Amino acid sequence: MKFPIIKSFFFFLLGILLSLNIQYSGNFVFVIFTIITFSLIVLELYTKRLKNYQKIISEILLLLALLFAGFSVVKIKDATLSKNHYINYPFLFEKEIKMVLKIDSPIKIKEKKVTVNGELVNYYSNNLFNPIKGKILLYLPLDSSSSILLPGDLICFKSQLYKFKTLGNPHEFNYPNYLKSKGIFAQSFINDSSKWIYFKSILSINRYATIIRNHCIRIFKKSGLASNNLAIASALTFGYKDDLNNRVKGVFSKTGAMHILAVSGLHIGIIYIILNTLLKLIKVPYKVKWINDIIVLIIIWCYAITTGLSPSILRASAMLSFFIIANIFNITTNIFNIIFATAFLILLINPLLILDVSFQLSFLALFGIIYIHPLIYKKIVFKNYLIDKIWTISVVSIAAQIATFPLSIYYFHQFPNLFLISNIIAIPLVFIIIILGILTLALSFNHSMLFYIGKLNSFSITLLINTLSKLDNLAFSNFEGLFISKSETILFYILIASLILFVNYKYHLFQKISVIILFLVISLDLIEDFRLKNQKKIIIYNIPNHIAVDLISGNRHHFIADQDLLNNNKMINFYIENNWNFLDLRAPNIIDLKKIKFPTIQWEGKTIAFVKENRIYNKNIDIAIINEIPKKSIQLFKNMEILKFIQNKSGFKTDQLINQELINNNCSVKDVNVNGAYIYRLQ
Repeated sequence: MKFPIIKSFFFFLLGILLSLNIQYSGNFVFVIFTIITFSLIVLELYTKRLKNYQKIISEILLLLALLFAGFSVVKIKDATLSKNHYINYPFLFEKEIKMVLKIDSPIKIKEKKVTVNGELVNYYSNNLFNPIKGKILLYLPLDSSSSILLPGDLICFKSQLYKFKTLGNPHEFNYPNYLKSKGIFAQSFINDSSKWIYFKSILSINRYATIIRNHCIRIFKKSGLASNNLAIASALTFGYKDDLNNRVKGVFSKTGAMHILAVSGLHIGIIYIILNTLLKLIKVPYKVKWINDIIVLIIIWCYAITTGLSPSILRASAMLSFFIIANIFNITTNIFNIIFATAFLILLINPLLILDVSFQLSFLALFGIIYIHPLIYKKIVFKNYLIDKIWTISVVSIAAQIATFPLSIYYFHQFPNLFLISNIIAIPLVFIIIILGILTLALSFNHSMLFYIGKLNSFSITLLINTLSKLDNLAFSNFEGLFISKSETILFYILIASLILFVNYKYHLFQKISVIILFLVISLDLIEDFRLKNQKKIIIYNIPNHIAVDLISGNRHHFIADQDLLNNNKMINFYIENNWNFLDLRAPNIIDLKKIKFPTIQWEGKTIAFVKENRIYNKNIDIAIINEIPKKSIQLFKNMEILKFIQNKSGFKTDQLINQELINNNCSVKDVNVNGAYIYRLQ
C-alpha cells in the first residue's frame, strides 16, 4: 500500500474515539491486545504453510491490534484510575485541607487573580504529608508573590477542592468537558494571601522556557512596543496570548486570521526559511551538511518549547523533524505518511489531544493545504511572479478553509467571508513581524538599533490590526449565528471528500454520492427550520445573581433581563447566545427588567410574575420567578395557585417558601441554580 501509515493511524484513532465514548474494562482490553499480539507472533513463526492466507490474516490481526492499542493508551494515560488521584478522596471536597501543588505551565494573570495550572503532590493529614496526584486549577489573589510564580514551583496552600459544573443553560459552552479533556477535574480558590506560601522549586524544561520567554517579552518592551502592539507581537512570536484583549481577538477571529495568533506551522515555516537562508551563507562541506540540519532541528525545538508546546506547534515541529531526519539519512518519504505518523506519535503520547479543537483544525488545515491546494492551483497558471505568489497564498487559504469550515462552524458558529483578503494581507505582514521580532532579540544589546527596529515593528503591527479592523467593520465581513449539528458536520465532510475524489479521479460514483449527501444536508436543514418555525417556549436561564428570561415564538423572541446582565455582552455570549443560534432566532426584542411597571406580564396566555417586595399578586400565576425571599412575603401569594415557581438564586430552601406561605404544597418549585435552566414548552 502506498500510504500504510494512514490505514494504521485510522484504526488507532478509532480505538481512541471508541474508548472515550464507551464504558469498558481496562483489563479486558489489555487481555485482548495481548492475545492478538501473541497470535501475530505465532502466525509469523508457525504458519508458513498457509502463505496464501497468512498475509490477509496478519493484516486483520495487526489492524485489530492497533484498534485495541488505541483503547489501551487511553486507559494507560488516564490518571483517574490511580488510587492516589484526588477524585478518590471525597474529604478534599468537603473541608479545607493543606495541600502541595507543583506548577506545570506558565501562570495566567487576569485583573485581580492569578490562574495556576498544576499537579497536586501531597495533602496534609494526621500530622503527615500523604501522596496524591491529579491536575487542578488554583486561583490566587494577584500580588507581588503570585505574579512571579513559574513552572516547577511548589506551593503549599490551605483550601478545599470544588468540582466543575455547568450552569445547565441550553447549548452553553461545556467548560467542565473542555477541562476534562486536559485531565483537570477540580479547582480551588484562595482569597487570602496568608493561606498559601512558596515551598520550593524543581528544575524543568518548561521552567527555563518560561524564563526565556518572559525575558524576550521584556526586550520587546524595551524596544518601544506597548499595549496592543506588545500583546500582538508576543502572541505572533511566542504564542503568549494572555495580554490580548477580547476586541483584538474578535478582529482576528471574524476576519479569518485567528490562525496566525496561534503559533503553528506558518511560524515554524518562517523560522525554517530564515534559518536555512542564514546557514546557506556558511560554506559547509557536502559530507557534513547534516550539521546544518541538526542545528535547524535544535533551534526549532528550542523555539517550540519557548512557545509552550501547544498542539499546533507540537504538530508542526514534529512534522518538520521527520522531514529533517529523513533528509539526514537520505530517506525518500511521502508527505501524507509524515503527516499521519506525526499525528500517530502525538496521540500516542497524549490521546486526549484528539479532543483539542486546535489539534483537529491544524491537522485538517494541513491536509487541505497539501491535498486540495494542488488541485486548485494547477487550474490557473500565472506567468507574472507577483501575481503567482498572490495566487499561491490565496489557494492555500481556500484549501485550508475548505478542509476546516464545517468544524469551524460547528465549534464557533461563524464564517469569515473575507478570509481570502485578510490572509493575503496578513501572511506577508506576519512574515515581516516575525523577522523583526527575531532581529529585536538578536540586536537587543544595541539600544539605537533596538529602538528603530521597535518602531518598524510597531508600524507593521499597527498596519496589520488597522487593516483587519477595517475589514471587520464591513457589514458583510462574516456570517454569525451559524449552527450545525454533529451529524451535519460529518455529512459536510463526506460531501467534501466525495467532491474532491470526483474532481481528482472523475468517478461518477463520487458525483452521485455528493448529490445524495447534499440532498440529505438540505433536507435536514429544512426539517429543522420547519420545527423551529412552530416553536413556542419560555426559558428561564441560570445566570448567577441575574435574571434572564426568553419568551420565544417561532424565530422571534423577547429577552428580559436585569440591566447589569444586558450590559455584559461577554456573559450573554458565553451562556445564552449559542442557544439563540441553535434555535435560529432573530435579534431579540430586549426588555430591561426595571422597566416592567406591572407585577405580572401576559404572554401567549400565560401569566409570569417577577417577584418583588411590596407587590400584591391578585391573580392566578403560571410562572413566578424569584431572586431572593422578600422580607414581607406572607401576603404575596396567599390562597393562590402557582403552577411553577422558579428560584434564580440559591441559598434558601423550598420549605422556607412554604413556611412563609409564599407558595403552597401543590406548587412545583424549580431551583435553576441547582437544576439548570428551566424550559416551559407551550408548543
